[in-house]
Amino acid sequence: MPVLKADDPTLYRSLVLWIQHVGALAPTIFSFLSFLVAFSIGLLLNYFFQQQKMASRPTDLPGMSYLLLSSFFPEWTYSSAAQWTSLLLIYLLFLLFRLYNQTEARRSLFNMGLAVGVGAFIFSSTLLLGVWLLLAILIMRPFRVKELLLTLLGIFTPFYFYGVWLFVTDRWSTSQWMPSMGIHFPTIQSSVWLAGAAFLLLIPLLSGAYSISNNSRKMLIQVRRGWTVLTFLLINALLLPFVYTDTLGGWQLALIPLAFYHTSFYYYTTFRIIPLLFFWLSVFFILANQFSGTAG
Repeated sequence: MPVLKADDPTLYRSLVLWIQHVGALAPTIFSFLSFLVAFSIGLLLNYFFQQQKMASRPTDLPGMSYLLLSSFFPEWTYSSAAQWTSLLLIYLLFLLFRLYNQTEARRSLFNMGLAVGVGAFIFSSTLLLGVWLLLAILIMRPFRVKELLLTLLGIFTPFYFYGVWLFVTDRWSTSQWMPSMGIHFPTIQSSVWLAGAAFLLLIPLLSGAYSISNNSRKMLIQVRRGWTVLTFLLINALLLPFVYTDTLGGWQLALIPLAFYHTSFYYYTTFRIIPLLFFWLSVFFILANQFSGTAG
């Protein structure tokens, strides 16, 4: 069951409370939602990887990598605001990667900004993705002030209508209108599980990044720019827990770009025994971590 906090965004609180009203079935519903969202993200990543020609042949490795990564810690398997927002992030990636070949992109730009604005009402740190979004637009398209302003307009549109609603219902207050965010360090306890997870996450990431760099000359221009966008997304997503949440669950948005780098590790590594070894090490680590009773 999601544990609501006083500073959780309005839309997320409303959705959780609405499901909790079911009563005894609520835990089962949240568990089913968690599985459904995670599996849907895996399928969408497979489709995205194939549609954008990120590799020379179709592969199911992106979905597999995401499902594997999302199982490393119990916090990454829970139904949470960050997990729900991951669906919006994939929607953003679909629109972003199409920008390169679009002559008229005003609708897409506004919709991307709108997705970030709506996401802030589910997971407050999503607002920080607005910085990454503007940078990504500059990478995928020539610099145009009008396009950046249109994106910003999309980001602030949900806040405008929410502010109007608060004013009309005589509940206006700045603290209720803007998402609650603050700079702090996540509370994470050092353990053998954390060290093992860091090793299994970091080595494929670095190896995948090297493989992408090594094969970049064979990629289309839009694909090379797309990998740059994903790199900045990973950096941005790693900073999100320092702004809002104080648990490992805040890094769930980082799992999407991380899954792409792990996919490259599994896809491009010449010595096939190495990715196979890391895959089975990850599987056994997850089983031991989840069922030991000490990881949560």
